[in-house]
Amino acid sequence: GSAIPVINSVAKRESVVLFISDFIKFDDYEKDMMKNVSLKSKLAGLMVRDVTDTSLPKGGYVIFGDPSEKEKIIVNTHDISEEYARYTSKQENNIVASFLNLNARLYKVYTNKDIIENIKNILSKNASF
Repeated sequence: GSAIPVINSVAKRESVVLFISDFIKFDDYEKDMMKNVSLKSKLAGLMVRDVTDTSLPKGGYVIFGDPSEKEKIIVNTHDISEEYARYTSKQENNIVASFLNLNARLYKVYTNKDIIENIKNILSKNASF
């Protein structure tokens, strides 16, 4: 079930609701959820990504698999790295635009950096959101 009804029932107008996700499967359902929350509370997002979520090394053949699926494929990253970078850039721009349309902030952190330090920096710069 969705956590949105629970959030809307307990959040006060001054509340800040923080969505933490990689936003890999970001679609109209997530946009609608965020819109509903933003009607009552301030909204912010924390996008947690691995560097390979935005670019692939041109390293040759790699086996890829979706953790929720059993299927795996072999891909030559040299052949697709530029197209992949364009696709992921477009995807991230769509996510950023969705947050901006709701007058909300989106922060990105990467798993190759100290995530706690990243979050502390974000909070210290944006204590009031």
